[in-house]
Amino acid sequence: ESEWEELVDHIRVIGFEPDKRQFAKLQSTDRILYLNNIVSSRSESIRFNVSRDPGKSSIFEPNRGFLDEFPNADRYDIVDTVEFGADLVDSLDNILEKNEIDDVDFLKIDTQGSELAVLQGSEECIDDSLLGLKVEVEFVEIYKKQPLFHDVDQFLRERAFNLGGFNW
Repeated sequence: ESEWEELVDHIRVIGFEPDKRQFAKLQSTDRILYLNNIVSSRSESIRFNVSRDPGKSSIFEPNRGFLDEFPNADRYDIVDTVEFGADLVDSLDNILEKNEIDDVDFLKIDTQGSELAVLQGSEECIDDSLLGLKVEVEFVEIYKKQPLFHDVDQFLRERAFNLGGFNW
């Protein structure tokens, strides 16, 4: 993303992409490592809903009652489901430990509704070294039963993080 261009020579990026279509397009380098995993609160089997628009895929089902009120709602159509076994789903804390990574400064989380679960599985990372985060949140249920802004905000405030602003 353009907001990180100035830092590109000074950072190491670890990205997670569970959608095999998108993962196949990604190239790992010495500065960027991509893993075909789902990051969650713990290791467990998860059903992943692959949407027509890969950027809308989620572990949650689209809330059609809400989405169908807007144009282009078909981009949320589920075109496939993938069962990820517990061996491919884990907490960020466990993944970092397994890969001997202990110096995370910043997290960007955009997981189509499961941001709170990712944060819940990142408590050691948050407590030990994290300076900041950028988290996508919703104020309405785009996906059924997804945690909303107030849930994520409460979790982070309990860990001494404060809202720094919104990007639209």
